[in-house]
Amino acid sequence: MGVMSRRVLPACSNLCIFCPSMRARSRQPVKRYKKLLSDIFPRSQDAEPNDRKIGKLCEYASKNPLRIPKITEYLEQRFYKDLRNEHFGSVKVVLLVYRKLLSSCKQQMSLFASSLLGIARTLLEQTRNDKMQMLGCSTLVDFINSQVRFMGEQSHISMDFDNTFDTENHWSLEKGLAFSVLKFLQSLLEESGYTWNPGGNSHQLLSFLVKHLEHKNVVKQPAIQISIVNVARQLAQNINQQTSAVIIGAISDLVKHLRKCIQYSAEASSDGLDKCNTDLQSALENCISQLANKASTYFLFSFCELHL
Repeated sequence: MGVMSRRVLPACSNLCIFCPSMRARSRQPVKRYKKLLSDIFPRSQDAEPNDRKIGKLCEYASKNPLRIPKITEYLEQRFYKDLRNEHFGSVKVVLLVYRKLLSSCKQQMSLFASSLLGIARTLLEQTRNDKMQMLGCSTLVDFINSQVRFMGEQSHISMDFDNTFDTENHWSLEKGLAFSVLKFLQSLLEESGYTWNPGGNSHQLLSFLVKHLEHKNVVKQPAIQISIVNVARQLAQNINQQTSAVIIGAISDLVKHLRKCIQYSAEASSDGLDKCNTDLQSALENCISQLANKASTYFLFSFCELHL
């Protein structure tokens, strides 16, 4: 009879079918990402974070992108728990992990962007804790800078608005993060020197924003569409006053949405007019007007001939 390995025996060295140590679940190995997550948090809140262990976790995430949602889910839960309990040392560890993910998982940024922005928003709401608010600001700066670097490396803009702002509806001008983030991104793009189109990077950013109105997440959500159009209008105030094919395309797309609103209003009875549709129509008209002010007189004349 062979010798049984000590590793399958419980601490008492006896075998018993009722022993909790012999249950199938107890013999299952701990998933590696869970072990890596538990290792990154120091036992003392005053201890310095272990950069090497954080690096190992992020390296694992880059090689196993399907695990990123599980990793960020744990990080979010840990963040909110530690923030509530004022364990600020652990809160900083969570943010260090996200900062490392921004550099090591650029291609998978859409998998954790919404989670990161949600955490940043929560930190900015800590009005009684200046240090946490500053941490939230620096987190946003890190996120936006990583976006700019990634766009420069790929030579095009790749904004995952659906995974970044739609999930928790960050589009509101008053309470959302979208305008602040995109405005800062817009300024960085102008300063970066990348010239991917004749109209400049701000034009390209606006074009992506307008096209997002047709995304499945928002196409049947007029309230969100209104917020997106208002964000686009505010961003349009900062672009250079020149005509480009990108701006022409953006205005054309906005006009198509405006036509749908007008058609809907014409078909609806006076008693059944949808306030959201009316507000969306007004927002579209204001945004088109703002973009048109940035275009040349020649463009306005040509555009009116084609579309009006």
